[in-house]
Amino acid sequence: MYIAVSMVNMSAWRNCRNISKPVSAPAAMAGPVRGARLLVHRCAGLQARRPQVCRGGQTRRVRDSTMFGYASFGKMILATYALHQVESGVLALDKPISAYVGKEVPGSDAVTLRMLLTHTADYPDTYEDPKTAPLFPEGAHYDPNRPYTFPMLAPGIRKPVNPGKRYDYSNTGCRTAGGDEVLERDIRLFLKRAGETSESLTAERSRSAFLRFAHGYYFESPGKQIDTFTAFGARAAYTSVTH
Repeated sequence: MYIAVSMVNMSAWRNCRNISKPVSAPAAMAGPVRGARLLVHRCAGLQARRPQVCRGGQTRRVRDSTMFGYASFGKMILATYALHQVESGVLALDKPISAYVGKEVPGSDAVTLRMLLTHTADYPDTYEDPKTAPLFPEGAHYDPNRPYTFPMLAPGIRKPVNPGKRYDYSNTGCRTAGGDEVLERDIRLFLKRAGETSESLTAERSRSAFLRFAHGYYFESPGKQIDTFTAFGARAAYTSVTH
């Protein structure tokens, strides 16, 4: 099963089988997958609530060409790529990551790739670290048009508490595993060899992709809805460490 949802409203989602009429929430695309084959899929909802932010200045219903931010699903892509590198002999699951990233990364002499991929490295969360929290959405120094780099986030990566001893879902572990331009380019080639194209899956922050995205929203206060794709002045697909 795959599912892509934005503007989440579960009561509306339960009724999305009737796709002859557009609904305001959610923007969704879903369908069952057997093996590597998509059996059928359905689209529902609107790409965005404000027409002027969509291609051609029109509010569009979700369609096959609509793109969704894959957020933390990107971790699965990174994990698949990393395991491919293990199969190729480039990386090893149980070797300390200091062999690949050096000893400047805190805990690199104890943390392994397996720990990073299984969320057992036990790194503190960079979202909450005062050195990096201002760089994220709503922070004082967040810029949606500036790609994140490892040097930007490195000050918020602190020594892991108890690596390899417990599971704790982590964003920091994936940021430690990669994030520079060389890695992103290599992952694009990896996806291309797997048959994906920029029309269906992309990590590039292009203007053309931005116009095809289903927008996400959150409530800043009762009745005040914020469009996460446009609120901070993004000119193309906005920067996110989870994309």
